[in-house]
Amino acid sequence: MLAMYYETRDGEGKGREYLEGMAAKDPTGAAGKALGWFLVQRQKNDEAIGVYRKILERDPSDMLATYGLGRAVFASRQNLDEAVRCFQRFLGKPAPPGPVT
Repeated sequence: MLAMYYETRDGEGKGREYLEGMAAKDPTGAAGKALGWFLVQRQKNDEAIGVYRKILERDPSDMLATYGLGRAVFASRQNLDEAVRCFQRFLGKPAPPGPVT
C-alpha cells in the first residue's frame, strides 16, 4: 500500500495524510475503505468506525465496509453485538435484529 510506503519513508502521519486526501475525493470508494483499514491497523478504532459508517450511509450494500465496520467495532470492544451483526451480514447469514450502522 502506498500509504505504508509514505509512512516508512516520511514518518508517522504521512500515510494517513495521503489516504485522507484520497478519501476526501471519493469517500465511499476504495480510498475510504483503505483509510478505515489503515486506522484499525493503528488502533484508531473510533475514527475507523466513523469512516465505515459514512461509507455505509451512502451505500448500505457495501460488504467490504460492512466487514470493516465489524472489525473496527470488535477491536474497540464497544458493541460486540453490532460486530456480530456486521460479520453475519458480510457472510450472507441472517443477522439478529438491530442496526448495522
